[in-house]
Amino acid sequence: MNVLKRLVLILCLGVLFSSHANAWVQTQSPKGKSLHWRGNNIGFWINPEFPPGLGAGDVFYAIRASFSTWTIPTCTCIRFKDNGTTTSRVLGYDVNNPDANINIILFQQTSWGHDSRAVAITSNVFNEDTGEVVAFDMELNSVNFTFSIDGKPRNNVRTMDIRNVVTHEVGHVIGLDHSPIRQSTMYVSGQPGELDKRDLHSDDIEGLCALYPTNGCTEEGGGTTTPPTDKGCGCSQSTDGTGDMSSLVWLSLFILLFFGIRRLHP
Repeated sequence: MNVLKRLVLILCLGVLFSSHANAWVQTQSPKGKSLHWRGNNIGFWINPEFPPGLGAGDVFYAIRASFSTWTIPTCTCIRFKDNGTTTSRVLGYDVNNPDANINIILFQQTSWGHDSRAVAITSNVFNEDTGEVVAFDMELNSVNFTFSIDGKPRNNVRTMDIRNVVTHEVGHVIGLDHSPIRQSTMYVSGQPGELDKRDLHSDDIEGLCALYPTNGCTEEGGGTTTPPTDKGCGCSQSTDGTGDMSSLVWLSLFILLFFGIRRLHP
């Protein structure tokens, strides 16, 4: 029987650098199936509770521009549907009422239930037997990090550029894993003030167009769902390696959490 699982992908501030010049990587289900969306019209909702000091219009633009970046290459059919705003902060997936589920992007400002070194996480709900993704949530860690729309310091505090972070996370939304190519958008680390991930590297484009070529998508977004047969929890974490910079210790934090979850109406 098919099983829906939740995959949590974390973007960290300091992480392992791989010296192997491999190409883009596609995220795999526990059963070795490549994660993908069946349709090319993936909807999303933005929770408008933004951190103080940021203009709402600027934040909306930054998030939407991050999604649009992945639609620019002419070799892909991927598209995203901006469904506007939601007041919901309930994350998860309701397997008993699939039509009630929405894909939320939000800032966590009061508490962060993940590793404090994680700048953002994307949680994908997928069928582990087929790899088909049916939903996602994206959380930005405004508890431990200060965000900006330009990567510049705010009140003498170094900041994480919203577009830089969200563009990377959208790559996880569509099924891309962390790339070992340091210049790519899907490279595992994000640094304060960095803007490079706003634009796709050739490695990102190759992965995008291999997963969603112009002749490979349907108009619908998402797919069918099957209630999970279990609510087990598994975790995999890697922390070995020192990277290519002798003066720094790089931490590789790549956590996979698989468990049953629920989501309510927006």
